This record gives sequence, structure tokens and C-alpha cells, in this order.
Amino acid sequence: MIWRWLFAVLLLAHGAIHLIGFFGPTGLAEMEGLPGRPTVLLTGFAIGSPMLLLFGAVWLAAGAGFLLAGVAVLMRQSWWLPVAAATAVLSTILVVLWWNDAAFGVVPNVVVFALIFLGMRSSGMDRAADRRRSDAGAAPGR
Repeated sequence: MIWRWLFAVLLLAHGAIHLIGFFGPTGLAEMEGLPGRPTVLLTGFAIGSPMLLLFGAVWLAAGAGFLLAGVAVLMRQSWWLPVAAATAVLSTILVVLWWNDAAFGVVPNVVVFALIFLGMRSSGMDRAADRRRSDAGAAPGR
């Protein structure tokens, strides 16, 4: 039970941090140390440019995804898995692009990926795939 709460807090906190990341590229807020532009690839765009507005929306989507996954974990909903998985992939892409400012974001993403893997194993998703493979191997005529 405590692990579920800790994981939910991790997802919620990581989501809140992604929401902060929304403000830099869009230019909607100016704070000391708030990253605005990517530090790896796509570095030539001005804050508030259409490309960075798009990335601001991606930061916002990642934040919302982690918040949604955190709530789903607390509510014991099985759909937290695909939401967290898709959001962690999106988050990892953002972390790579904003590496100099967001490198620490790899840590919660790795934890999320590990817990997604464990969640898939405990939910039976891998057992269902194993069953399909074994059924296919036991086809008549073999």
C-alpha cells in the first residue's frame, strides 16, 4: 500500500515539474533558471516561436499525463500503465532535448519505466502474451 502511494507521489511530482517546463518555451512566465530553449538540437528557435509553442504544449501534455497516471495509480485503475508508459517516453524525449537543464528528469523516468515493467508483469500482461505464443506454437500439424 505504501509503495502505491509513493509511486503516485512520484508521478504527481514529476507531472508538476513538467507543468513548470511548459512556461519556459512559451514565454508565458519568466523566472530565474527557467529553461526556455532546448539545449540539444533545435537550439536556434526564439522563445515564443511556433516551434517552441509546440514544445510548450508537449511539456504540458507530459505534465498532464503524469498527473493523470498518478491519480489512476491512487484509484487502482489499470489504465495507469499505458498512460504512464506513453508519458514517460514523451518525457524522455523532452529531457534529451533540454538535457543541460532537465538531465535529472532521467531518474524519475527510469523509475517509472521500471515500475511499468513490474506493473505489466503483475497485471498478467506478459502472461497473456506468453499464452498466445504457446498457443501459436501448439497449432495442429506440428
